[in-house]
Amino acid sequence: MYRYQKAFGENFDLGFDLAICPFLNDKSRHEDRCPSFIFGHLDRSGQ
Repeated sequence: MYRYQKAFGENFDLGFDLAICPFLNDKSRHEDRCPSFIFGHLDRSGQ
């Protein structure tokens, strides 16, 4: 389960599949008004 699902509910519709965006780091918190993401770092292997 992703952090945004813990904060906004397991059935929250993000609008895209976060699993296909490994470069996004979920920084959502329960006191946020909406999910929050930042760009992360991928190594040369794409992970």
